Amino acid sequence: MASIAVWVIVFGILTYNGNCYVWQSRSQLMAYVDKYFKNVYNIPPRQQTAARLTKYFLKRIVPVGANIKGRKITKRSYPSVEYAQFYDTIFIIDSSSSVNRRNFKRGIQALQKLIDRGHPDSYYSAITFASDARLEFRFVNKKIAKLLLRNIKHRRGRTNTQAALRMAWYDLIRSNSSNIRYGSVRRIFLITDGLSNVKHHLTLFQGFRLKANGIQIYVMAIGRYRQGFEEILGLASTAHAHLYRVGHMKGFQRVADLIPTWPLNKNEVDSWKTSVKYRRYLFKTRIRMI
Repeated sequence: MASIAVWVIVFGILTYNGNCYVWQSRSQLMAYVDKYFKNVYNIPPRQQTAARLTKYFLKRIVPVGANIKGRKITKRSYPSVEYAQFYDTIFIIDSSSSVNRRNFKRGIQALQKLIDRGHPDSYYSAITFASDARLEFRFVNKKIAKLLLRNIKHRRGRTNTQAALRMAWYDLIRSNSSNIRYGSVRRIFLITDGLSNVKHHLTLFQGFRLKANGIQIYVMAIGRYRQGFEEILGLASTAHAHLYRVGHMKGFQRVADLIPTWPLNKNEVDSWKTSVKYRRYLFKTRIRMI
């Protein structure tokens, strides 16, 4: 399994943006690999992380400088939103001993802020993991999800990432009682501060099964560690759009604060509810209920 993971990562490097070829010399290849990992290891500025989260996770297109750097957002610079898809997101939260109670609470608060800044019709569920995984709540709307996140308690123990990924697959995505919606885009947002240490050999396998079935995996890597980072890189669907790094949980909070809040006022919401795309969404939901 370890050798397979290494080859998957090397293949991703070779095909990354098309600048590296298998017939290059060993020195050229190693130079490219070193450059690739240097870019991945580095923690980018918070503004850059906020912009990438906004574009790739929240699916909102924000004009450059529109409140990402703290500027006042005007009606003219409101982020545009694509309503053609609706999202069911699973938060997988590291609650192991390496994350103290205070930082765990900061992570929860950052997730609540992301919910405020996401699509209003998104559904959320949550799993925490330490020595084992625990299903905190099934898919609910954003208002209920914020309340339920507040009630999640910090646990201590080892880092059993694979159990949480397995639970996401069997208890949420494949379950008929998880309230997952027909036709939704299914996603996982994983928050962790390090390498898994329980059944480590199964972590990438569980992630690969999810991705092979169309589940997008986003990873928020907390901390400046490098050892074992290949596992985080292997879990994320892509390195550019699905992998984010911050130095600490407080940095995650600050990144969330930089993202503009949901900009639609009442008139814009009423206009959207009469749109063709919203009626299509209602039609899909009605089919699911039948």
